[in-house]
Amino acid sequence: MKKNKLFDPCRLDGTLDKLRPRGHAGSGEELARELAAFTGRRRCLLAGSGAKALRAALSALGPARVALPAVTHGSLLWAVREAGAEPVFLDVELSNLNLSRKALEKAAGTFDVLLNAHMFGASAGPEFLESLAKKKGFVLVDDASQIIGHSSGGRNYGSFGTIGVFSLSSGKPVSCPEKKAGALLWDDPALDKKLEKAARGEAPAGAHAAYLQLKLKVLPVILKGLRAANAVYREELSGLKELALPGVSAAAQEFPLLAAEKRELEAYLLERKVPLEQVNEPLLPEHAESGPPAARRYFREALHLPVYPAMSRPECLFITKAVKDFFGTQ
Repeated sequence: MKKNKLFDPCRLDGTLDKLRPRGHAGSGEELARELAAFTGRRRCLLAGSGAKALRAALSALGPARVALPAVTHGSLLWAVREAGAEPVFLDVELSNLNLSRKALEKAAGTFDVLLNAHMFGASAGPEFLESLAKKKGFVLVDDASQIIGHSSGGRNYGSFGTIGVFSLSSGKPVSCPEKKAGALLWDDPALDKKLEKAARGEAPAGAHAAYLQLKLKVLPVILKGLRAANAVYREELSGLKELALPGVSAAAQEFPLLAAEKRELEAYLLERKVPLEQVNEPLLPEHAESGPPAARRYFREALHLPVYPAMSRPECLFITKAVKDFFGTQ
């Protein structure tokens, strides 16, 4: 691994690799027990990726229609289709780019499962989602991949919903570079055999599992690094009237911004070697023009600035200066 590489998303991993316990082979069973204890769940089962964990959750539940945010990672839609269900797309709130409560309440009763994702580490409120699920009779599958290590009302994310899901794939706070993994978390014994059957396949083991155990132990340090980068971006860019900065988590894994001049700004930043992250594409092509209104604005205007656990302040300031230079602001 190269040392002192500019904008290196694996910089922290280079340091942690030296701390990896060489004499401990690690096991998937140990990692699963640690994740269950971490979230307060009765059971945890590992999967080959976050997407495969989502597919297993839906396959075990067997829904006909699954609601999901219109702005989210494409793996959610893939899981819905792989499980043989029909997707129901719900709009988001521009204030934090997460599920719109109004859209959810309006659609409740038209779907069997809500597949929720806490985009950018923010949330529509897990207690609200659980309460509405009970009231309206749908099942909540909670994808906590982007909010791992956070809590609400004294409960760690991953503990909400009938089934909780983590992606432990490369780029996530608890992950191993260039490797994929996922986890399913649940309490109901009636789901044991169904999930075990649906999740069969490759799961992390050996050195891979041991490294994920290490990352789970140092998760507070990882989140601290993410907060530091987010804080610089928000401090430096909050005064620009040309930008809208959604109220995402202070430890978001990417920093989204909305700009009417998106295409021009994007080209300018890439020319200056700013490593922009990939934005979420419309889950259906027509959503770019005729989808839910808040989602349409996101697709038109969103750019994602990079956030890495060991990102330096000078790197963040280099990026914010480039944004300011584009708008002629110092």
